[in-house]
Amino acid sequence: MARPDESRNKMNYASIKRMDVANGPGVRMSLFVSGCTHYCKNCFNQHIKDMPTHIDSSENIINKIKSNPFNQGVIFSGLEWTLSLI
Repeated sequence: MARPDESRNKMNYASIKRMDVANGPGVRMSLFVSGCTHYCKNCFNQHIKDMPTHIDSSENIINKIKSNPFNQGVIFSGLEWTLSLI
């Protein structure tokens, strides 16, 4: 049986970099989110709007973060990540 809020526990993302040392201290997973509807002048990640996207549950994304024993954190990058929740 599905949980009542299960349909809202999904995220739209462009890519996942499982071991990233360039976007924060230590080894981290970078989640490049998509789904932004803003058109900010000089947007740093405008190219992500044209990338194919993936949809996954929040639970699966959390499991991907936890699956790497070297992971020291996660970086949400890309576009406005709060708008990627679906």
